[in-house]
Amino acid sequence: MSNRMLSGSLSGNLSTGSAASDYVLLFARTWTERLADELPAAISASTRLVEDDRAFGRMEDWSPSEDAVALSFRRMWAANASVVWTGYQAQRWLRRLARELGEEPPEEVPFLKSLRDALEHLDSALFDDTGTAVTDPIDRRQTGLKRIGGLSVQSWNPGGPLFALVDVDALRLLSRELSDRLKGLLDDMAEDYVVQAEIDRMRGK
Repeated sequence: MSNRMLSGSLSGNLSTGSAASDYVLLFARTWTERLADELPAAISASTRLVEDDRAFGRMEDWSPSEDAVALSFRRMWAANASVVWTGYQAQRWLRRLARELGEEPPEEVPFLKSLRDALEHLDSALFDDTGTAVTDPIDRRQTGLKRIGGLSVQSWNPGGPLFALVDVDALRLLSRELSDRLKGLLDDMAEDYVVQAEIDRMRGK
């Protein structure tokens, strides 16, 4: 990739008129598109785990092995943790985009930041016999984990909130708001571009 391409114009052929805002648009689109991909995948992974666990409990010839169920759990857990991180990035860039446009930033998804922070420093947490991650009193990095009062590693109900904290519908709404906001912005920019091109044509530019 040439250095010429490494610019905010990677968000598309249209420009906000400001190099800084173009970069904001670039990252807002990046995380919006990523969230739209990851959220269904995380829900699917959670559903697959429930199905595998139920089939394992029947102990039939066709039932998955214990190792297969454990693999489903790891895939579900990683997908859910990833969508929390991606959702948090999408939220931050949606709010930054609103500030760039002089608009009121939208409300944050409840618990999303705290959950993201807890997952970020989970490697330094303590784990009790119930599979709950709790704060280490001597580790000051675990503010997110402290705010949510511990994290259940076994939390994987696809019909409930992610990690028993973040409403999946709120993430869906965040994704839709970002997509709609970006679509409206790009439509406006495209209209302005066409109008300006016609003005330039009439002026012989």
